[in-house]
Amino acid sequence: MILIIFFIYLLYKCYIYKSKKGKQITSVLITGATDGIGKSYVEYFSRIKGVKIYATGRSLEKLQELQEYNKDINIILCDYNNFSLINFYPIKEEIDTIINCAGISYDGAMKSENCDNELTTTLINVNCISPTKLINFFLSSKKIHTILLIGSANGIIPMGAPFYSIYAGTKAYIDQYTKSISSEYKNVNIQVHHPYLVSTKMSKIKKSSYFIPSPKEYVISSMKNLMEFNKYNVSKITYFPHKIQNFILNYLPIVLSEKIIYNNNSALEKKYRAIKSSTPI
Repeated sequence: MILIIFFIYLLYKCYIYKSKKGKQITSVLITGATDGIGKSYVEYFSRIKGVKIYATGRSLEKLQELQEYNKDINIILCDYNNFSLINFYPIKEEIDTIINCAGISYDGAMKSENCDNELTTTLINVNCISPTKLINFFLSSKKIHTILLIGSANGIIPMGAPFYSIYAGTKAYIDQYTKSISSEYKNVNIQVHHPYLVSTKMSKIKKSSYFIPSPKEYVISSMKNLMEFNKYNVSKITYFPHKIQNFILNYLPIVLSEKIIYNNNSALEKKYRAIKSSTPI
């Protein structure tokens, strides 16, 4: 019986769960390319000869700064809160890879009832609707072979993300959307990577540490995982210290892990509320 179980395990690891090498990237579209993780992807591909880069963002000035770093970068003005596909039609059959980094979160932790209608709509537009429209548009292209969406650990941790509820919900959507289309499109390497904290403008953390990587460090770990193509492993934690955090939160009794997350986020909510109440109107 033990030998049978061991044989099934070997079969599973060696044949069913075996990763393939991802296809070579020659033309990449990077959204949210002017800051943080998105900008680090632009810098990463700028160091690789022969890769054509298309970078999107809301700020023309910031996009032009990318061209100062690499004059060959093609820039596309794109506002995910007021999204249009019109600028993507000319490049539909050029792009073989999409890396979707565009996204927004709260200015600070807050109860769900304090997330007003405008912010709620913006979160859903930017984090869910617009990337879905973009990805669906390119899925019919014959050239597309790799798609990466940047999610968030807030969208997959089992106890949820109190005080970031709507943001977490949008990232949970991205996780399920990615896994579903990955199953539909068997020959396209489609993944979603879920970072914990990274030292970016969004996280408001300026200094990196062991558990909080710089965007550059995070992108290196992400790219290593992206080039491993496995249809049964598309939702990933890629940065090793984040894997440690994820393991602890998933395997602690949920009463303890929920308390850790709640107490941490509750303290952030109180701090943000105090800042807002002391800010002159």
